Amino acid sequence: MICKTVIENGGKVLPNDQRSNYIIMNDGYDHKIWSREYLDRKNTDDQNRNIIHFRWIEESIRNKNMFDHCKALHLCPMPQKVPITAFQKTKVAFTCLDELEKAIFFTMADLYGLRESFEDGKTDFLIVVNE
Repeated sequence: MICKTVIENGGKVLPNDQRSNYIIMNDGYDHKIWSREYLDRKNTDDQNRNIIHFRWIEESIRNKNMFDHCKALHLCPMPQKVPITAFQKTKVAFTCLDELEKAIFFTMADLYGLRESFEDGKTDFLIVVNE
């Protein structure tokens, strides 16, 4: 499915040993990409390929725009497999977010299995984002 989607939208799928601009990784811990070196390189692997998740491809196609994957955390591979079962009953609410931050935080909450909820002024966690 990933290969088909990439090719149908004008991209190329190359063997892992050929030079490419991107490498698609799944959610979950992989010591090759979650090392300190990886974090210092700004989401590139040791071959200088941008590390992305299939979410990035889907969102770029949907918006007809290739997002800067370093500024769109919700579109990058997560360090854990998601959703996390223990989070499924946890309610969170966010405040002081601009539109991009809303997209990122709401998607991250959903990915991790959290429920965005602020009913009757109640939530389990209120997350305030402010510079």
